[in-house]
Amino acid sequence: GDTANGKRLQGESSASDTNNAVSAFTFGAQTGSEFTFTGKFDNPYFGGAETPASSEQFGLIITVGGGDFLKLVAGSPGAAFELSGKTANAGFDGADLKVTPAGVDNTTYASVELSIDTVVTPTAVTFAGSYTTFDAAGNVLSTGPIGTKTLTEGALFDALQGTGDVPAFGLTHTQFGGPNDPFTVSLESMSLTDGNIDLEGPTGAITVDNIADGDSDI
Repeated sequence: GDTANGKRLQGESSASDTNNAVSAFTFGAQTGSEFTFTGKFDNPYFGGAETPASSEQFGLIITVGGGDFLKLVAGSPGAAFELSGKTANAGFDGADLKVTPAGVDNTTYASVELSIDTVVTPTAVTFAGSYTTFDAAGNVLSTGPIGTKTLTEGALFDALQGTGDVPAFGLTHTQFGGPNDPFTVSLESMSLTDGNIDLEGPTGAITVDNIADGDSDI
């Protein structure tokens, strides 16, 4: 489940977790034609005391109805990072993007910021993922792109077009597909910025930060 501990939202996985939006903290928001969704997470595997087992992963999710989603996750999705999606009608292009950048290891960074830049047109929704890792002092260790996924139909496509249900944005943490140990991931901050991502400043923003102390901007 997801709980507030001090000033961090924490997600704790369980052996029954599955690859859907049920194992997620989310909030609903209407977005425009371009938006950026970002979250910064403490790394539960930093230092190697715990290592990710089969398909343990944590990160960002954009979803509608729980079954259709786009996620950008770290951990052990078969690589250091994964950008992938699921729809009832195979609306995403190509295979899941599983990327391990040079020098990135699950146990060597203290925290990670994941970001999804999204562009919505009448015929397609394009999601571009990127990452930045940090050491324990907050210094940047590495940063770079993960790749893009394109969605052309389905419930999530309709939601982001503004013609379906309101999309939900949030933290996901799952483990499935083999022997697993429950793990806990802490969310340091999360933001949803709606506007032209090529411009200097956003036209609107939702920020979740230090949510347990009542200071959230959401």
